[in-house]
Amino acid sequence: MPSLKHQVRFRMTDSVTPPASPANKPLWTRRRFLAAAAASTVLLPTGTAAYARYWEPFAYRVRELSMPIRDLPNSLQGKRLIQISDIHVGPIVDQNYLQSAFAHLHELRGDLLVVTGDFISYSERDQPWEKLLHLFTNLPEFPLGIYGITGNHDCGEDWQQPEIAHKLFDVMSETRLAFINNDVLDIEGLQLAGVCDLWTPMYDSRPVFEKLDLTRPKLALCHNPDVIDKKAWADYDGWMLSGHTHGGQCWFPGVGAPILSVKNKRYAQGEVISDSGKAKLYINPGLGYARPVRFLVPPEITIFTLTKDDALTA
Repeated sequence: MPSLKHQVRFRMTDSVTPPASPANKPLWTRRRFLAAAAASTVLLPTGTAAYARYWEPFAYRVRELSMPIRDLPNSLQGKRLIQISDIHVGPIVDQNYLQSAFAHLHELRGDLLVVTGDFISYSERDQPWEKLLHLFTNLPEFPLGIYGITGNHDCGEDWQQPEIAHKLFDVMSETRLAFINNDVLDIEGLQLAGVCDLWTPMYDSRPVFEKLDLTRPKLALCHNPDVIDKKAWADYDGWMLSGHTHGGQCWFPGVGAPILSVKNKRYAQGEVISDSGKAKLYINPGLGYARPVRFLVPPEITIFTLTKDDALTA
């Protein structure tokens, strides 16, 4: 078979042997080839842009993984923990799309639901509260509870308005979701720690480590994965569930994600071992978006099956 170079040269000729006749007209001529090439240079980028704008931002995937936890209580073996993140209810994310994703939660047989921040994209002109309530008051039952932490967008448009977060807490008190604000809860022997977002005035890890027993089974919720590199977290050796990055929203072969809202660019999406080598992060790429565009970074609902593993950090 001729090389690609020779094939291209062959197609660039003006005719194909044998000589053309009305019954044997050449498939490719130089003019046809150039016209097709010109069309492809227009249609391929246009098609990619259309896919990234009108399809992938709304084509969420359900990803199932295992979560091995050292000394996990027997009662939690095999339980299904569902993580969603970065919903961004408000003027940007399509509400019908979010309703469809939330409706799917009824089919996933989860035991525990965690929401790792950015419930809203706050706007004075487009208040998110009614939309948010509609989503969370129609959730299925989760036997082990529904828990959340705040993200940077939950503190207003400039991330420095704790009063917006407190309004969020008031609104969500009408639902079954409980916020873990710089605190630690116990769920059948599993410590569930949560901190408010790193970029906001509400972040404070001190109350967490006053309560957290690092020798016992544990799981942390932190919106921004950069938290794990803070000195206070240096000895933390469990799982941490985060969001915040959206996976960059776009990922390009050979380039990666050009824009990532984290200091540590390793913390883009998916499973990552912390720089300390002690903690394992899962960075959810989010259900919503900062802008309605995604490319090779689909939105995600993540399901973890809890398992016992005494060698998590071995």
